[in-house]
Amino acid sequence: MIRTLKLNRLFLPSLCLFAFLPGCQTQQTVAANQPPQDGSQGAPSAPPKVDPANAATRGPSPPQPATAKPDPQPPPASLTQPKLPVRDTGAKTLPPKKKAETKPKNAMEIPVDPAELKRAQETEDKLDSQAMRIQPTNTDDWTTSKYSADFVCQVMSAKIRKMQDTVAHIVAVVKNPDGTGNFNQTLKIRDHNVFKVPFVDVGATTTNVRYPTIASEMVSNGKFKMELLGIKWQPRVLTSQKFKDFPPSAEKLALTLDRNFTRLVYAGIADNEDVWNTAMAQWQKGVGGYTITVEERLVPIVENNVQYHIKQYRVHLVRGEVAAKTLGASEMEIVVDNDWGLPVTFRSTSSSPPTAKGKVESWQIFWGAAYQNKQKFTDQDFGAPYNKK
Repeated sequence: MIRTLKLNRLFLPSLCLFAFLPGCQTQQTVAANQPPQDGSQGAPSAPPKVDPANAATRGPSPPQPATAKPDPQPPPASLTQPKLPVRDTGAKTLPPKKKAETKPKNAMEIPVDPAELKRAQETEDKLDSQAMRIQPTNTDDWTTSKYSADFVCQVMSAKIRKMQDTVAHIVAVVKNPDGTGNFNQTLKIRDHNVFKVPFVDVGATTTNVRYPTIASEMVSNGKFKMELLGIKWQPRVLTSQKFKDFPPSAEKLALTLDRNFTRLVYAGIADNEDVWNTAMAQWQKGVGGYTITVEERLVPIVENNVQYHIKQYRVHLVRGEVAAKTLGASEMEIVVDNDWGLPVTFRSTSSSPPTAKGKVESWQIFWGAAYQNKQKFTDQDFGAPYNKK
């Protein structure tokens, strides 16, 4: 099932939360009990009913028996710091008279709480206000981590670049000056050269062209790759080449990631660009005026009367008041799964500096991903009008 975050001071499983929002603008609809349908987009629909037992599982590993241990992919050998610790089952933290924590046989990765599903069907405005909120440091069970921000980014960058045979169900809620969009999309990665990477153009692209909030994607068949902006395909390029006007300079990348996250998060696959280490190096130099903290937490999960924990890491960035006067306010958090080193949740709030007339434009983003590995694809999964030059 889905590993993401709690909501309303506890991060909800992101896919369960937003897959039911009314009025979603969808490129690929993903419901917990309904397979994604590539190419669908637009029409609002009533929230579907979901059977928690049929909710999508979260990878990248299949369910394991109770006695089996996870087998996370190791960080690259070039990393000098120790790899993130494996899942802490937390047996000592169980209440009295509870069995030792062991993942149940045939258990899904993250169980669906019926109460959370009920909340997920409440009004869109209420859900948005809860989900978009970034919790302060040292709240919501987050505690200071011994790991550095650049180390977490190193691991995440390396894991993204090595993804293969992977599907991710992605939910995004984007608020920008042009309006609000709710998106359900599906990431498909066969290997480093064959992929379908969705994103949301939020009106702050690297080409400085102002778009409304639209669902977009990057697709490659191993020879050519193309970028779809809304309904318009851009000219093809070789898979080994960069997309036009990408990447931006290192400084610009660091200054726009709070709004361009959905385009940049999988750039290690789509563009062969090390976005995360580049951005973190700039932030640590002072670009953007951010204060950076790293926290971790154990999230208790109860399923079939058995309790276990999952561990997450959060990189939290807040722009200081001095920088905000010229750059505008900015705050973001990136939550990374401990076992697999992949991003599962992103939130950001940002605004432009006031104009001469005092006008301020604001942006908010919520993004969540639930992964499955060992997936099989056909060539049609990566289709695009590759003959267009």
